[in-house]
Amino acid sequence: MATHTLTDVLASDARIPRRRMAVGATLLPHTFPDDVIAVLDGALAVEVSLADGDVQILEVVGPRSGMLRGRSLIAADRPARLRALVPTTVVRLPEAEFLRLLEADGRLACSLADQLCDRAGELRERLFARNARDARLRVAHSLLYLRDKIGLACPLAPGHRLPLSQATIAAVAGVARQTVNRALRDLQALGLIRLEHEMLCVLDRSALKTFAQGGQVKHARAPAAGCAFAHPAAPLSCHPPEFIPVTLVSLTLRRFV
Repeated sequence: MATHTLTDVLASDARIPRRRMAVGATLLPHTFPDDVIAVLDGALAVEVSLADGDVQILEVVGPRSGMLRGRSLIAADRPARLRALVPTTVVRLPEAEFLRLLEADGRLACSLADQLCDRAGELRERLFARNARDARLRVAHSLLYLRDKIGLACPLAPGHRLPLSQATIAAVAGVARQTVNRALRDLQALGLIRLEHEMLCVLDRSALKTFAQGGQVKHARAPAAGCAFAHPAAPLSCHPPEFIPVTLVSLTLRRFV
């Protein structure tokens, strides 16, 4: 059976206005307290500012995440905001209109319920990961989470380059940027990832997942001598890796490679 998600329905209705958000653009929930937001493509980070000035990302919302209610994101002590991690298209419609849409389409209502249940499961997993004492486990889980939410491609599909800063990884993992630095270096030493030319490449997703869950990594994939993604003219000399491009400070990157 073909999928029948909220994204499908909203994307097919040309009467509903769309907004294209550039990387880093934000939406403030207090400007749409009685509306709902849905992501047609891209990814929005739900983030809050902490008392010490740091930013924490509560979750990343994509096309398969259902919807966000403006009212539920408003908090007096820690107001949330939505920030585009990649170029993102969103639609916004009044809550009353959204409810009429669900009442008229029972299959859509069931699909949305499934999506919200999936989000609840993801949040439970993230809470469990954030309780890990080993920061490397937190960072590894965050990389997997970002991979699943934003989407990846192998070096043969360079159109999927997605810039992510170490600050974003730190905000998802709930650790300091310096801790992310050390964790990424350790993960690379284990052969789980590779950092080169502002690009983070997951060499073995299965092993990284095992590591993120606290298991022992019995083997690691050796980094390729030449990467067709980092060096387009070079032949692909390794198993096509999955990757998350990241923006790294050049001095930090030189310490990794």
